[in-house]
Amino acid sequence: MTPQVIPFESKRLSNLQRSGAFQHLGVGVILAEAGLSQLSRHPGEDVALALFSLTSGAILIIAVIVEIRHWRAHRKDAHHQAAAPARGINWMDVIAVPSLIAEGWHKHHRGAHYLPYVYFGLAAFTLLRALLIDRLIGSPRVEIDDRRLFIRTSPFRSRVAAWADVVGLARSARGVELQLANGSRVLFDLRDAVNRDVVEQAITASWTAIEAARLPPVPPVQPSPVMP
Repeated sequence: MTPQVIPFESKRLSNLQRSGAFQHLGVGVILAEAGLSQLSRHPGEDVALALFSLTSGAILIIAVIVEIRHWRAHRKDAHHQAAAPARGINWMDVIAVPSLIAEGWHKHHRGAHYLPYVYFGLAAFTLLRALLIDRLIGSPRVEIDDRRLFIRTSPFRSRVAAWADVVGLARSARGVELQLANGSRVLFDLRDAVNRDVVEQAITASWTAIEAARLPPVPPVQPSPVMP
């Protein structure tokens, strides 16, 4: 059996990412407006801060628009679920870092003592999360090979079952349920999966192939002896 890795696309995670993107959009608009306002009303005052705010805000706005267009194209593609690679780096978080730095710079300029460091620390944390989170905890995904079925439905939750222990498989309203040789059952809950049909079809096809490989070969039919 050819090993398969299918990204597990969570509905809840997708909704959180969309709400986070719109929050980024609001921050970008505020920063761009603040930078533009300072350049027009006080052109000789803190030009560097104004330009940095305007640039980071504009880049963030453009990034959110591109991300929204990507979501729409991604949703229209009927075959994206089976071929989508693991994301690796969260570019929205990377692009949001300059905006957090700009906000901390604004707080420092206005005389705040502690808030600037909070924003700078948040910027550092956001960058580390964007670059390292998938490497540290792994992306939600489904891994299928001839030895096991592994599903990570969230960064902190995963389940695994060895095919050698499986004697039956059933699809239910909740997902895929495996019956083990010891009488217990293992449920892989797929209700939160955007690409649930793709995942279930891959698991079912793999089980069908494994079950067929377990069947003893059919002995050839011997011809009946010819009676004299």
